[in-house]
Amino acid sequence: MEDLFLGYKIFKEKFKEVLDGEELSIVMDHLLCDFSFREIGEFKHMTTDAVSGKYRRALEKLRNYYKE
Repeated sequence: MEDLFLGYKIFKEKFKEVLDGEELSIVMDHLLCDFSFREIGEFKHMTTDAVSGKYRRALEKLRNYYKE
């Protein structure tokens, strides 16, 4: 559990200037907690397509940010 908290803290500090709060939350929930897009959508009251779209756009933002 402590490792998960540390992972969240590192992600948040590293990516907060690139991603908005919702994007950051979706990326962390999917990568660190291994939640599916469907599961994330259920607790965020979003469709699976909306979650996967935000996730894809967030990764694109990160790619572009670190490409520069």
